[in-house]
Amino acid sequence: MRTYRGYLAAATVLAALATTAAKCDVGTNDAPGGGQPAASVPAPARSAPPGQGRKSPSTTPSPHRGGAAPPPDPYTGYAGVNDMRPPLEADGSHRVSCSALDAQFTVTPDNTRTRWRAVALDYDPPSSQRQYSTGNIARDVVIQPSSGTLEPGQSATVHVSGRYDSPLDPANFWIIVQAPDPDWGTRVSLHLRCIGR
Repeated sequence: MRTYRGYLAAATVLAALATTAAKCDVGTNDAPGGGQPAASVPAPARSAPPGQGRKSPSTTPSPHRGGAAPPPDPYTGYAGVNDMRPPLEADGSHRVSCSALDAQFTVTPDNTRTRWRAVALDYDPPSSQRQYSTGNIARDVVIQPSSGTLEPGQSATVHVSGRYDSPLDPANFWIIVQAPDPDWGTRVSLHLRCIGR
C-alpha cells in the first residue's frame, strides 16, 4: 500500500513538471522559426565625425602664404646733400635770418635710384632715429620739395623759406635729409642757426 502511494506521489510530481515545461515551450516558440525572440538591443550612440557642425576653414589662398613675395623697393640707394647755401661756418652751422628764411641745397643719388625726404626739427635727433614727434617739427619752416625720387644722374634743388620762432637765443633748428638703404639709411643733418629775428 505504501509503495503504491509512493508511485502515485511521484507520478503527480512528474505530471506537474511536464505541465510547467509545456507552458515554457509555448512562451518561447512565439518567435518565427521556433527559436527565442531576438532581444531588442538599442542602437549605439553615434558621434558626429570630427569637424562636422563646424565651419570648414577657408580655402581662399592667403596673399602671405604660398603667394609671390612683394616686389622689392627699387628706390633704396644712398642720397647726398651738396651745394648748401648759406655756407658752413666754423662751428658747423649755417647762419640764416629766422624771420625770413632763405636757404638752398641739392640732393643727389649715389649712382643708384633713391627715395628721399626732408624735415625741419627743433633738435638734432640720434642718427638711428627715423620717425619724429609732430611736436618737434618746425611747422613754419617751408621745405620745397620735401621729398621725391631720383634716378642716377638726376638731382633735386631744395629751397628753405618761411620763419622759425624759438624762445632760445641763439635759436637753432635742423633739417634732416634721409633716404632708405637695405643696410644703412642715409641721414644728413643740416644745422641752421638764427642770426636775426
